[in-house]
Amino acid sequence: MQQPRTRLTTVVAALIALSLPGAAHAHIRSGTVAVDARSTIGRLPRSTRSAVSVRIARSDLALQLTLHPNHRVLVLGYVGEAFLRFDARGVAANVASPTAAATGLLAIMKHAPQVGFWRVRPGRTLAWHDARIRSSGAGSGRRHWTIALVVDGTPRALVGDTVRVEAPPLWIWIAFGAPFAAAAMFVLGRRSQRARSAATAAGAVAGAAALVTAVGLAAAQGASLMKWVEGGDEALFAAIGLVVLALGRGSVRAISSGALGLLALFVGLTAVTGLSHGIILSALPTPDARVGIALALWAGALATVLSAALFTDVTTRLPQRDVDAPLFLHTVRTVLDLPRERNDCA
Repeated sequence: MQQPRTRLTTVVAALIALSLPGAAHAHIRSGTVAVDARSTIGRLPRSTRSAVSVRIARSDLALQLTLHPNHRVLVLGYVGEAFLRFDARGVAANVASPTAAATGLLAIMKHAPQVGFWRVRPGRTLAWHDARIRSSGAGSGRRHWTIALVVDGTPRALVGDTVRVEAPPLWIWIAFGAPFAAAAMFVLGRRSQRARSAATAAGAVAGAAALVTAVGLAAAQGASLMKWVEGGDEALFAAIGLVVLALGRGSVRAISSGALGLLALFVGLTAVTGLSHGIILSALPTPDARVGIALALWAGALATVLSAALFTDVTTRLPQRDVDAPLFLHTVRTVLDLPRERNDCA
């Protein structure tokens, strides 16, 4: 009886592992999954590139400037006033600048005087949300922007474009799920012998989609540490589930398929906003990432439904159990086709 015990322990441990991501890490997901606009920076003159590095965050279009050594840069504000000063002493903001108030920098300078520049931070890098870059709302299309600079005493400018990207209509993703719904109705309606094969196939697709989606979101440029942790957890548990699905036999595959389906549903639901926004913040191209999310949702739902139906069918045909045997253990043993221990004292 040692081999059945080992098999049961292995399967139960794998299922417990698969259930952990949603419970343990749902509260730490942070950051943006998808956005509707992207901004690009035009080619900078050599004198500007030698003095400062410029970056725009994909998630919120925050502008980040990093000063290079032995240079000095002044950023002009919305009305042409001196706004930020980057030099060897750090980054300072003009407390009388309307732009400093509008961007919220004054709120972090609690003890600043009423006039002059006040140091925001000692380093050479600062990021802020500049209204000149951010998209102006739905249907705005492409918008050109300019931010004036003074680089080492010479007037320069940052120029670029912000483009609003429309998402595909939602009916496409509803239609995308039609074959999965049809497959579920066909299998459940006939209760055919191929139900386990269908559940296994759905679980494999769901697990693969969850794995690819999780890795893509975690590996996106600018992804936070919390995204790495959660994406790594999801990818690890998806890989474990796929291994159990590949090496297991009989009802073990059905149970593993259901666990993978639930995991894929969790991954897909946390990224479902990608279906209604134009740009998905993933290491994958947006069209591929969008298909991965849709597959995780629909294949995950199909795998969960089919596995639940198989489990229900098995439990309704359970043989009469021993009075002293726990119902849960009796059910799991029957599903896994394990022999029941006999009570020698009976």
